[in-house]
Amino acid sequence: MNQVSELTQAGGKAGGGTGYSLIDADSHMLEPFGMWAERMDAKFRDDAPRVVMDYKGKPGKWAVFDTFSMLISRDKDGAAETNEGGGGFDPEKRRGGWDPAVRLKDMAADGVAATVLYPTYGLHMFGSKKEDLQRALFGAYNGWLSEFCGHAPRAFAGLGMVSLFDIDQGVRELERCRKLGLRGALIWGLPPETKPYFVPEYDKLWRAAEALDMPLHLHLGTYSKENNFLSPEHAGNWGLIYCEMINSNASLQRSLLHIIFSGVLDRFPKLRLVMGEADIAWVPAMMQRADRYYGVRKRRGHDLNLAMLPSEYVRRHVWHTFITDAFGVKTQGMAGLTERIMWSTDYPHDACTFPNSRQIMGENLAGVSEEDRRKIVHDNVKSLYGFEGV
Repeated sequence: MNQVSELTQAGGKAGGGTGYSLIDADSHMLEPFGMWAERMDAKFRDDAPRVVMDYKGKPGKWAVFDTFSMLISRDKDGAAETNEGGGGFDPEKRRGGWDPAVRLKDMAADGVAATVLYPTYGLHMFGSKKEDLQRALFGAYNGWLSEFCGHAPRAFAGLGMVSLFDIDQGVRELERCRKLGLRGALIWGLPPETKPYFVPEYDKLWRAAEALDMPLHLHLGTYSKENNFLSPEHAGNWGLIYCEMINSNASLQRSLLHIIFSGVLDRFPKLRLVMGEADIAWVPAMMQRADRYYGVRKRRGHDLNLAMLPSEYVRRHVWHTFITDAFGVKTQGMAGLTERIMWSTDYPHDACTFPNSRQIMGENLAGVSEEDRRKIVHDNVKSLYGFEGV
């Protein structure tokens, strides 16, 4: 029996008699810290991610690399793995974040037949300004992720990470990700101000992504952080931390609008983009606002001409993942987004729905037709990533 059929029989169906299984569009790895030091060139190993206890006098276990630091556990000894909710950000607390056999068991217990895999610590590495170090970190992760996915290729779709300080090298890494069997790649959610996505230099990347049939992903947190709000200096400043978390999807909106209004999607009509973990309620409002401003451009005397309305590019090119967004679920149909939104669990992070994903998903999609529900929890992600036999 293959991994997918085992998952389905263990509870992967989306509900009694529906005839389709749940596919998680956005879950995460919990990268073991030693992986980078083992796989990176020796000259980068001193800058590899590491665990530091009581970093800068702040108690607990901290992840530290380059200019970034993040509290991952207040338990100095590392708590035993638990199936009650997520494991936070400590690899010791959630073995399924790096052990494929345990991951498959957790998915079966949660009723999930297949999943798309994003990094955890890798997301924050997009904030590094050390070009060679970032490329080394990403390259090591991509190779490791490919091996993880190889344990159950019908159940796992891995997303590589691509550094774009040097576009030519970024294209080569995207090609490598494709050869490794990864199903797409992450790029900056918001690139540096000196290199926004509307500059023509990125055309090499868009062209390669089209040719390789690799969707590009912009996930929350994948931008240059001048001020790391998770650092020890801000520990306990919950007002700042929550403000940053709530506003984080604005970075993805900005990048998406840069791509649309600079004509990228006219030049590359087969380019596919995914907005990761940014919810969906904002999308119809942004589409309406973009169309309204574009509609009065002539009266303003602006020489801006696209082949379609901005909202049409969103419908044609952009997919969105969400965990729980009841208001977004109610409004997405009015914007024609039913074939572009994808449900996710966010396993194993604190916000995840594990181990009650089927119940929470059902509550979140209350009132959605069975046809649309199937698209949101199965068909859309299956089609985008080429899952077979799920």
